[in-house]
Amino acid sequence: MATLSSLARELVVGLMNAGLYFPEHARVKDSAGRICALLVELEREGHAFPLELGVAGQRVVYQGQPLFSASLFGGKLTAALAALGSGGLQFGARAEPRELIAVLCLLSAPPAGATGPEALNALLEAAQVASIRFLAPLVEAGGSAAANLWQELDDLRVVRLPVQLYQDFVDLLQTSAVRVVRNIEIEMDRVYALTRDVLRMLNEEPEPLLALARHGDADNYNLQHSIRVCLRVGLVARELVSDRDLLLRICQAALLHDVGKNLVAPEIINKPGRLLPDERREIEKHSEYGARILLEQPAPDPIAVTVAYSHHLRHDGTGYPKPPHGFRLHPISQLIQICDVYEALTAQRPYKPARSPQDALREMMRMRRQFHPRLFPFFVKCTGLYPVGTLLELGTGEIAQVRQGSHPPHRPRARILQDRRGRRRPLKECEEVQLELTDARAARRVTAVVDAPDLLEGLLAP
Repeated sequence: MATLSSLARELVVGLMNAGLYFPEHARVKDSAGRICALLVELEREGHAFPLELGVAGQRVVYQGQPLFSASLFGGKLTAALAALGSGGLQFGARAEPRELIAVLCLLSAPPAGATGPEALNALLEAAQVASIRFLAPLVEAGGSAAANLWQELDDLRVVRLPVQLYQDFVDLLQTSAVRVVRNIEIEMDRVYALTRDVLRMLNEEPEPLLALARHGDADNYNLQHSIRVCLRVGLVARELVSDRDLLLRICQAALLHDVGKNLVAPEIINKPGRLLPDERREIEKHSEYGARILLEQPAPDPIAVTVAYSHHLRHDGTGYPKPPHGFRLHPISQLIQICDVYEALTAQRPYKPARSPQDALREMMRMRRQFHPRLFPFFVKCTGLYPVGTLLELGTGEIAQVRQGSHPPHRPRARILQDRRGRRRPLKECEEVQLELTDARAARRVTAVVDAPDLLEGLLAP
């Protein structure tokens, strides 16, 4: 399913590029070319053509099954198709880039009154697009299919609220990227509302949202990274800060700490290999770009501006950019810097696998002179050997999810999501246990960290 998820992602990227640039622009052409290449790859993998990628509610669907990663990151695609009264797209294996460009432009800027598959396909025929068609809404083709998909998710314990919240995160960051490039104000009221909802969930039932954030998808690294840093900062900062408004401002600063990357060329941001010196210098400018972007917003928040500017400055004086004389690092910026490094180390990238939480902490211990001497030990204490939300395989064959850290950190509390026979239970019925991570003789010893897609995609299956 990875190639299908990549196809959905490229459609979203192409949709955003078509909204930003004219049809002949190199980035629009590149998006269309990558989509065509993925269609060829899908045919090589043995998928039947014509291939239909459907939408049901906010889910991306293939052959009646929701695609987990595509659904998390494909909100703009599902929204665009729903606004046009379409239930998805049908692709021929020999679709051409010019045909994809026509579809992307139609999705991003549809003519007035052009809704429904019949009208949309007439426009495609007029543009001599023969290999792509808009599909009828899924509910028309399959009764209550869209409603049933949500019911399946609720029944299988991936509840609606965390998924919706994560999709809102993604949509906000995607929309902000477009607005920054167009020099339009960021929707700070949405940033406020979303971080408020996130803090509420972190206090009430954080594990499902944190498990979604652990879902590894190297293609969506930059989006995931900002979300994960925001969540990690929220978990640590709530133990340090009692003032609710200040806590909200800290989480907003964490969510927007990399906003300046939207002004760096995507070819540099998404480069899979080592950066050249000139590329490195350009990407390092994102800190100053971000501070300027946030400073130009109505009623700019000094905390967010400071964090965007200084989250790559280290406690030992290293890092970038070169600060003005007399500049002092703010503790909030130093906390977000620690979470930023941790999430970068534990994330999957096209050129490196994700490090385990333990490996990441060991590496950060070697780097500890770069971190605030009191904040870093506190971060380690809050995070533990296995962060809240981590999915663990036990020696019994059970799958557990870390619910609560502990001090000492080798005895976290967890709940059993899946028994040794592979049976899953609703969250309220899950047994809670205390794990002993250092005793190799314990029956419920940790044998592996479960990659989130394996379990979560299984939960999405009917």
